[in-house]
Amino acid sequence: ALKSGPSTLRQWLAQLLDISENVSADALRAEVERRLADLAGIPCSRLDDVSSSHIGSSSVGVAFIEWLGLFEEAPLPTGALADSPIDVMAQLLQRPEMAFQPGERDLVLMRHELMVQRSDGVLERRAATLIEYAQPHSHSAMARTVGVTAAICAQLVLDNPTRFGAGVQRPLRPEWYEPVLSQLANEGILLREHSEVIQKSQLLAKM
Repeated sequence: ALKSGPSTLRQWLAQLLDISENVSADALRAEVERRLADLAGIPCSRLDDVSSSHIGSSSVGVAFIEWLGLFEEAPLPTGALADSPIDVMAQLLQRPEMAFQPGERDLVLMRHELMVQRSDGVLERRAATLIEYAQPHSHSAMARTVGVTAAICAQLVLDNPTRFGAGVQRPLRPEWYEPVLSQLANEGILLREHSEVIQKSQLLAKM
């Protein structure tokens, strides 16, 4: 948990990262870059050697944090609870340039990635990706992906009330997700699936 009373955004970020709140802005920026590089799998000792294309994601991350003002001595947003990062970030993102302008549209991106070891010993990466853009001058992508899905589920229950039973339902059974995914695809909302072999089984390698 965060200590009470960080007075600036820089101190708040330092506490969130569990480092001294007295750290300088430059040292804090370097620590953020190091941690982002670690997440990207880049050894800290190679940060000065690898090409910009390899550390682009960490550079974007640092630039975004800087854009939010988290390295600055500015006060926390009024009314935001210091021990609630989502509250602080939500208020920091409420900037004029973040509002949709006429003709702009949102994007929903969802990706599931699983590592699966098959019964024959082969290791596979299986991924499913959803990319949905808003329709220009119409409903947002968020409204479509949430609203259309809920409407399909409601229609399924209305068409066959006894099939699904009463109470809260979880879409983990084929009788739920198969028709829902099929009807979402008819609306142009679909997951594209992809799989690739990461490692062949030792048994198959010997054959």
